[in-house]
Amino acid sequence: MDAAFATAKYPGYTTAELGCMLIKHEERRVIYPANQLKDIRAEIARRAKVDAGDVSVMTPGERLRFVKTGKAR
Repeated sequence: MDAAFATAKYPGYTTAELGCMLIKHEERRVIYPANQLKDIRAEIARRAKVDAGDVSVMTPGERLRFVKTGKAR
């Protein structure tokens, strides 16, 4: 993500890192609060939509990159 447009949650994590956070929680190696787990799952789902080209869920930075390059990431 662009640092200037960091409007989505967890801009410092890749989608793979977010997935690993969920796996670690499921394996009980790390316990996250329920609201944080909900946010992580929602962000992974949002990123999947972005990767599919859904402009309606893109952040301004993703939308700008998508318009310029045809790719949101």
